[in-house]
Amino acid sequence: MTWPLENDTSAITKKIAKNDIDKNRVKKVFSLTTIVFATALLMMLIMFESGYETTKDRMAEGQPQVVFYDLSQQQIELLYSEENIESIKVTETENGYDASITIVDATKMTQYGFSSAVDNISSKYDIHHVTRNDLFIDSLPNGGLLNQKNMVLMGVAIFIIIVSALVIYNVFYLSVVNQVRQFGQLRTVGMTQQQTKKIMRYERKFLCRIGVPIGLLIGGLAGYLLQPDGWDWIAAVVWGIIISVIINFVVKVSLNRPTKIALSISPILSSKYMMERFDCKVTNKEKRKLSSLGLAIISITSHWKSILVSVLSLGLSGLLFVLAATYTASIDPESIVKKDVYQYGQFVIDTTGKYSEKVSEIENFKQKIMELPNISNIKQVVETDISWAGKNSTGKDQLSIITDNDFASIQQFRESGDLDYQQLVQSNQIVAVNGVEGISKGDTVEFTFGDGTQKTYTVGGVLDGDLYSNTAIYGGWFLMPAELITENSASFDVSIRLIVKANDTGLEHTIISLEKLVDMSDGLTLTTMQEAIASKEATIRQVGISIIGVTLFLLLFSIITFASTIITNIATKKREYAMLQSIGMTWKQTGKMALCESCVLAVGSLILTLILGIILGQILIKGLISAGIFYLSYTFPLTLFTVYCIVVVLIILTITISAFYSLQKTPLVERLRIVD
Repeated sequence: MTWPLENDTSAITKKIAKNDIDKNRVKKVFSLTTIVFATALLMMLIMFESGYETTKDRMAEGQPQVVFYDLSQQQIELLYSEENIESIKVTETENGYDASITIVDATKMTQYGFSSAVDNISSKYDIHHVTRNDLFIDSLPNGGLLNQKNMVLMGVAIFIIIVSALVIYNVFYLSVVNQVRQFGQLRTVGMTQQQTKKIMRYERKFLCRIGVPIGLLIGGLAGYLLQPDGWDWIAAVVWGIIISVIINFVVKVSLNRPTKIALSISPILSSKYMMERFDCKVTNKEKRKLSSLGLAIISITSHWKSILVSVLSLGLSGLLFVLAATYTASIDPESIVKKDVYQYGQFVIDTTGKYSEKVSEIENFKQKIMELPNISNIKQVVETDISWAGKNSTGKDQLSIITDNDFASIQQFRESGDLDYQQLVQSNQIVAVNGVEGISKGDTVEFTFGDGTQKTYTVGGVLDGDLYSNTAIYGGWFLMPAELITENSASFDVSIRLIVKANDTGLEHTIISLEKLVDMSDGLTLTTMQEAIASKEATIRQVGISIIGVTLFLLLFSIITFASTIITNIATKKREYAMLQSIGMTWKQTGKMALCESCVLAVGSLILTLILGIILGQILIKGLISAGIFYLSYTFPLTLFTVYCIVVVLIILTITISAFYSLQKTPLVERLRIVD
């Protein structure tokens, strides 16, 4: 705002700000690159997540939220009068009617609230066969404050914002320090502090007006390519505005300190300013070693504040890389595999088919396996898909068919009931695992098998949920004695798995023998523990590449920060180099000094990364192990860290040489002038 009788100098301040940006290419390039990169990353992350959620919502639209099966005419009439049902579509079937239902205000519910509403309706009208739309349920909030994925995305976004602020702060800080004389001269000719603020504000607006739209365009395009089916123009516009405000605020905060420095410059200070810097530290030492390394250390220690930001930025970003690599390197695929079905043997043979046909075939095959000289044990797992209906709940799941020998191994997980195998067979009873909704000891459950056969059983006992984490072979909520299946003359499809254990000696001959037996039988597949470990290693490798790739993507920010520090530092010290050369130092010696300074900074950040990486890596792995992640064993990623160190040093040396080479184009006399 221009007050009455006050000169309007906005045009001049804008011109000064624009000329300063155009003249200082380092400031312009690094600041614009940072703003574009940060904006694009934030936009891409948000639009990808938003598009993913939108895709799920759109896929769920038009589909029934719940389907009730095998209803009577009376139940259909009652459902039409239910106030909590928004719409109903009825289809006539052989067993009665099926009703596709949508619940009133279901989209505003949590997953738990929706399930409760469905359960209330099904129990109210005695409906036993219910199927919920899992896709619709997944689109509902889970009732928690933040899920793990959102926390990761928020952490990445915060990291991007912080590093962006550090880059911009560092660039403008060094730029202002280099322009001490210029700001002092402007103050000499009458520029006020308010006008100095306007120059910094115009520079911020100029950079944001160019960088933010480009970043939004790039990030939006990337988000669309990643999730084209979930693109939403309204969400893109809203998030674009929010991100623009955030980036502008970040840039504004980053310029607070440089602006204060610019405001503090007086004509007297600027006239005295030669080679000093605002963060210089004067030493009391009378003797200093004037080698290239000694001069580099003097330079670093004399203005350590401006260097600290870059060292911390690169060191902490490297720390993220090391922690990600440590987690990946610490995963033991063999522990994962041995915690699975391979805890019972080194070989797994799978087959599927009709139960009545496969049982005798598998028994004959087991006898052939046991005739092999190196085999010590065979464990059999039989499962089939069922639909079940209890007193208050229904569902679809797998039924595990167990024998008397298998039953002994699950006794330790007994939670309620005596669980005598013969008693279960004589009383037509099954076993449930704790966690089945609405099922307890003494309840009756109706099973519908794959061939349409329906049988009713009584729950004779309940097992603890630790059965799954400790045995790794039972996949369903129910277990049934094999005699009950045989008595019912079952003809449905089952999956049968044989877990074969052999002595460790002569495994190669055992593999060859088993492969011959499997090849001679139809419908059998053989998988060895080594194959399972190799497959798990490939999966871990892919996950590791994804995790490390994200950290490398973020690491680019820190490299930009470091590069800006090196380039700007060399540019601001051109008079210092010129004075050293005027008293006899050669280009080669000054180049060594610049290289030594960059190497000291690089080594400092790498040492910081190494120390914190080892300490925090051990804390991370121990914490995850204590949280129940059993397959971890701390391993420092030495190879990846070595490659990381080599790449960082090469990049820094390349940047230093390039920046110093460009300095040689300016004559010595030009660099010795008081005014740049």
